Amino acid sequence: DNIGFTITPVELAVLALTGRQATFDFSFKTPVDVKGGILIRERNGHLTCGDIGRAVSDEFVKKNEDAGIPILFNCATGLFNLEYLVENLDRIIENLPIRLSNQNKDIGKYSQAEQITWEVIGLLDSLIIFAVEKYERFIASKLLMDNMLASDLECCRGYLAEHEDTDFVRAVRSVQKGLVWNLKAQYGLELKEGRWTALN
Repeated sequence: DNIGFTITPVELAVLALTGRQATFDFSFKTPVDVKGGILIRERNGHLTCGDIGRAVSDEFVKKNEDAGIPILFNCATGLFNLEYLVENLDRIIENLPIRLSNQNKDIGKYSQAEQITWEVIGLLDSLIIFAVEKYERFIASKLLMDNMLASDLECCRGYLAEHEDTDFVRAVRSVQKGLVWNLKAQYGLELKEGRWTALN
């Protein structure tokens, strides 16, 4: 889901020192964030992560975005206190909500039931939400299109050049810069003749 994820010593230290149950990374939602979860508050006051289209309607998201309300998007990163997780794993599995969704795929139409991993946030009493720099910590890799846009492939360049002045393309350019930063700074690679290779 996220090729920008690397464990940071700061988050590990905060989790260890505070004794919280878990930590999660979120960043401000951008126009390229169309599939995934956002941070919401349930009626009982608990925070949780609601999947766009399943737990949270597209209309709700658009209404809030149009009103200028910042939306925090899940960066597919969670760290758990292992003692807590082992002791509560069965309870989490039993209580994680089951979401029904209608699918219309090449093989036909069908309904499916699934548990959304990130809704575990709603089951926790003691957690930390980290606000992170999206373009360094979250390079989406859920869809083929995510990878194509982030990689600055030649097949995408014409469209992006024609729409350079849009929020969507500005977000794509930032994702591309973030991928380059991660490949260099986090993974120790360098670009040589169109290929990313390990530094000698």
